Amino acid sequence: MGFIVRSVRPADRPGIVSVTEGCEILNREEKDCATELLDIYLNGGEDEGYIFLLVENPGGDIGGYICYGEAALAEDVYELYWIVVRKDMQ
Repeated sequence: MGFIVRSVRPADRPGIVSVTEGCEILNREEKDCATELLDIYLNGGEDEGYIFLLVENPGGDIGGYICYGEAALAEDVYELYWIVVRKDMQ
């Protein structure tokens, strides 16, 4: 059994926020920013410029996520904004 990588859905928000809040590497401002980008994504989808993917185990537990988006004024270039991994999986 392996992990599953998939797009984030609205129902994933509580789990993603929990993973973000549990990440001791991030300060309060960074946690707030990551959650704000998640909300922008969930309200506008990829049209807002952000893409979220998460990794979950076969039981549905979220292990972490990434947030990235296309770089402005560049073609086929992406910027990685966040890689957040659940503390017990780091």
